Amino acid sequence: MINCCCLLNERIKYICNCEYDYFLNKPNVIGVGFGYKFVNGINTREPCIHVLVTKKLPSNSLPSSALIPPLYKNTKTDVIQIGNIMGGPSNSVSSSPLTKKIRPIQPGYGMSTIPSSSPWEIRNTGTFGYIVTDNKQVSKGYCLLSTMTTFADLNKAPIGTGIVQPSGAYGGTLKDVVAKLLRFIPLQFNFEGKKPVNYVDAAIASYFNVGEIQLINPFIPDIGIPHGITTPKVGQSIQWTGCITGHHVHNITTVNATFNIPYKPNFKKALFKDLFITTGKINADHDDRGALILTKDRKALGLFISGSEEGVVGCRIDHIMKQLDVRLLTL
Repeated sequence: MINCCCLLNERIKYICNCEYDYFLNKPNVIGVGFGYKFVNGINTREPCIHVLVTKKLPSNSLPSSALIPPLYKNTKTDVIQIGNIMGGPSNSVSSSPLTKKIRPIQPGYGMSTIPSSSPWEIRNTGTFGYIVTDNKQVSKGYCLLSTMTTFADLNKAPIGTGIVQPSGAYGGTLKDVVAKLLRFIPLQFNFEGKKPVNYVDAAIASYFNVGEIQLINPFIPDIGIPHGITTPKVGQSIQWTGCITGHHVHNITTVNATFNIPYKPNFKKALFKDLFITTGKINADHDDRGALILTKDRKALGLFISGSEEGVVGCRIDHIMKQLDVRLLTL
């Protein structure tokens, strides 16, 4: 029984990693991943392929080519509604205290690149995820971790660009620069039928006050200090604090997910693999991106890269640390 279950789990993960195009080529489908089958809202704990859609529609309203089969290669599927997931700034305006100026700077609060006359940069806001150290020692002090879309303006910001707190959308100006962009993982977009694979949306910025950790408050609001790192698992209780919608507690529903995320302003799509997902009544916001996602016992899992009222997508902290060559500061 155990061997059969393990084989099924591995088959599902293989499908999500290698045969995702069958599902992603269908309208309304934005991702696939490993999860448990839900029947009438009840978790059966039976492994299946989660097919993630922006909105579940009645089968009689869809052409046959758009229908998700109940079985794919003898493996059960389950259609999961995740809402309007996309990258880039939202058009929301928040009164959250986490969008305000704070000194010393603190994870969970809003940041962005220095605003310019660009409509994108004026609206751009993300969350300062946490503190890291640079294994390459380009920066001798501490660095700030967030998403590339927060710190590198969708691949456009040059190294050395100033990072402001509060973000430009909430009043940040040149006098509010607290760090400079040090390194980021460029996002690769789908182009002319090719779909290069992304594993992270992540960047680091070098903090100005080199070596003075006391000038960064290490406590994430409503969470505290990370106690280590771990890998995401289905059913795991997780938490995060985003600068727009604050503190959330939910459970991981999907892992090993392959996802096509459209990015503003032109909605080009980027293919991601090995993401983890939580779905349900979440009420998150795109601009919570960058928030560090942790377990209930404060082990870091990854970064929030996109969210909606019905779902949140995260990239894994182990991939982030490897690709950026950094170490997360933990107790």
